Parts: sequence; structure tokens; C-alpha cells
Amino acid sequence: MQPVVRRHLSLLALAALAATGCAVQSAADWDYVSRQWGGMRVDPPQIEATKVVLPLEVGLRPSTAEDSAICLNGASATRKAQTIYVSLKSGPCSSISRETPWQIVIARPPSGSYRIVYDDETAGFPVVGSLRVP
Repeated sequence: MQPVVRRHLSLLALAALAATGCAVQSAADWDYVSRQWGGMRVDPPQIEATKVVLPLEVGLRPSTAEDSAICLNGASATRKAQTIYVSLKSGPCSSISRETPWQIVIARPPSGSYRIVYDDETAGFPVVGSLRVP
């Protein structure tokens, strides 16, 4: 099969996955978040009886890169000790890419203070917010 045909078939397969909601997602590193999406932060968390809602603000400044086919497709968080690690997922643009506002819901942690960082060791885990649970 010729390279041009193979590339077109690959693009068609990727488009089919995106159209069916099976789009491939990957964690976006901090450099990509900063360049492509203008950075991000966690706005003041909403603390409820059993959960905490972490509202995300993306696009704090104009992006310096343009990747028209790759969009923000998800977000996740994990807690280890007094740190909450947040990650954004990138993938082919789809209807979920237009979802706003972005937020992450986590189980309410024990009382205390927590740093919220972007989960990218190479970038030094940049601080993107904080949480104080009474």
C-alpha cells in the first residue's frame, strides 16, 4: 500500500473513532496546555458533604500554538497525601471538546490543606490551585 493511501486510511480510521465517541485521549503535558490552550488553573473549589468540585479555567492567556484537530477532551484528578494532581486530556476534536465549564469531581478528602498541581513531573508539578477542607 502506498504511503499516501495508508495515511488517508489512518485519518479515516481516526475520524471514525472520533465520530463514535471512541476517540483516543492522552494526558497533555504542561507545555502543551500552556502553548495550545493558554494555560489553566483551578478556581475556588466547591466543597460539599461527600465531594469536592474543582472548577477548571482554561485559556488564561492567548495560545501560542494552533493544532486545529486536537482539542481538550477530558480532565481527571488523583489525590496523594496533601497534593491533588490534575491532568487535562487531549484528543481529536468532538462534541465533548465544546463542553463548558470544565470541572473535576473528587471524593471529599479529610480535613486539611491541599496543594493542587498539574500532573507533569517534567514541568515540576506547577501549582494551579489550592483546597482547604474544614
